[in-house]
Amino acid sequence: MKSNHGLKVSGILFCLFLFTCPQYSHSAVLSKVDNILEGVALLNKRTHALPDNQAIFKQSETFENLIKREPNLANSMRRKTTNLADAQAELRKLNLPPGSKLADEFLSLPPSGRYAVSQLAETTQVILKRADGMDVLTRLDKSGLLLIQRFGTDVVNPISFVVKSDEIWDGAATAFKALGELDPAQMRKLSENLKTLPISISPQILNSSFSNADRVRLSYQVIKKYGKKGFDELVKLTKSTWDIAKENPKKAAIGTAIAVVWVYPDMVLDPLGHLKNNAVRTLERLGTIYGEFMVEAPVAFIGNVGQGAKNKVIEHMPDMPAAVSNVVVPILVLFVTISGFLLALYVIPPLRFIPKTIVGWVFRILKAPFRRRTANSD
Repeated sequence: MKSNHGLKVSGILFCLFLFTCPQYSHSAVLSKVDNILEGVALLNKRTHALPDNQAIFKQSETFENLIKREPNLANSMRRKTTNLADAQAELRKLNLPPGSKLADEFLSLPPSGRYAVSQLAETTQVILKRADGMDVLTRLDKSGLLLIQRFGTDVVNPISFVVKSDEIWDGAATAFKALGELDPAQMRKLSENLKTLPISISPQILNSSFSNADRVRLSYQVIKKYGKKGFDELVKLTKSTWDIAKENPKKAAIGTAIAVVWVYPDMVLDPLGHLKNNAVRTLERLGTIYGEFMVEAPVAFIGNVGQGAKNKVIEHMPDMPAAVSNVVVPILVLFVTISGFLLALYVIPPLRFIPKTIVGWVFRILKAPFRRRTANSD
C-alpha cells in the first residue's frame, strides 16, 4: 500500500527522496533538506539582524509536508537526472564552503533533492539581496518562501509590503480585541451595520492576531483565487488607502477595514482580479462602521474591567468586615478601572497619546522630590 501511495504522489519532490534512495531514513532526509536551506540563508545574509545560531525558518512543519499540499509546486521543482558536474556547479551557486558539513549533506542527497534545494536556495538568495532581506525572509518562513517559489520572484515586492505592514495588522488585531468587549446590544448593532455591506462578515475575525503566518496565508489565498493580477490590485488599494489614512485621526478604523478586506477580498475584487468600481467606497464604508464602534469599545472595556475587578476582590476576600470592605473595594476597583481605561485608550492608536501624556505627567510628579533632593545635595 505504501508503494501505491508513493506512485500516486510521485510528483511530490521529497517523496522521491524516500523511494529513489532507500538508504536514507525519512527523518534523516527531511533534516538534511531543512538544515541545508537554513544554512544557505545564514551564509548568504546581508545583515546581522539575527544571531548566527538563531533559526530563520521557524515554522515547525517540514518543507516536505508543505510541498505535499502543492503538487504543482512539486512538479515544477522535480528533476530526475543530474550528473556530478551539475552537483558541483549547484554547490558553488549556493556559496556552501566545499568540505563543510552542509556541502557534504547537499552532495549526499539524490539528484531530485539537490535540484529542489538549489531552486529554493536561489529564491532565498533573491530575497536576501534586498536591504531588508533577512527581515522579509524571517517573516515569510517556509510557507512564504514556497509561495514565492510557486508564483515567481515578481511577487517578492508586494508580499514584502504585506508582511511588513505591522502598523496595519497590529492595529487591526488590537482594535478587534477592543471590539470584543462590546456588550451584546452593541455587538448586535455592529452586526446589523455590517450587513449593509456587499458581503456578510463573520464575527470570528475578531479573534485574529494577524501574525506573519496569517499575512502569508491571506496573500496565498488571494493569489490562488485571483492570480497575481488580483494580488497586485489589492496591494495597490491597501497602499493608496493607507497613505491617506495615516494622516487621518481615524486611521485605526481604516487599518481595521483594510485587514477585513484581505480576509474577504470578494468585497473589492471581481472574479478576474480587477478592482470593483465601488471598491474604495466599500472600504471607506467599512472603516466608518468600525470607527463608530471603536469609540464605544473603550467604554465597554472599562465597564467590564471595573465589574470584573469588584467580583475578584469579593471572591478572594469573602470574610472582609463590611466597614473595611466599603473602603478597600472601591479603592481597588478605582485603581483597576483607571488602569483599564488607560489600556483601552492605548490600544486605539489615535487615542494613544492620552495615556502616554498622563503616565508621563504622573512620573514627572513622582520624580520631582528626588530631583529637588539631588539639587540640594549638590
